[in-house]
Amino acid sequence: MKFIVIRTSSCYDNDIPPCPEAKLESVPNWYYCTFKTEEEYNSRVGGRWCNSGTEHGLWYGGIKRRIQDVNVWTIELDTMDDLLEFCKKNNNRVIITTVYEPNYRHPLEYPQLEIYDNYRE
Repeated sequence: MKFIVIRTSSCYDNDIPPCPEAKLESVPNWYYCTFKTEEEYNSRVGGRWCNSGTEHGLWYGGIKRRIQDVNVWTIELDTMDDLLEFCKKNNNRVIITTVYEPNYRHPLEYPQLEIYDNYRE
């Protein structure tokens, strides 16, 4: 399974790999909107939904479009044992979440492993 991986101490510095196994990868970034149709969006917002992004379509909650892809560090872990070994190598301080960042606008395609090596709250 593929994960996005970050390190708390350098989560805003994308030039530094969070761990030796991480690979920089471009992943799709989608913008999800709860308007049920493009026409509803166009009439309520006053713009044209299709003027921005690509691969416009529907999801169960409304409409979606692909926006600019983002570069993230990823790691491939095939088994639960691989995940546990990754945690051990990082002092068992790993947070598993879905990615929801304001600049992403929604969860990205892969779950995230955060190597929690610094205070962030």
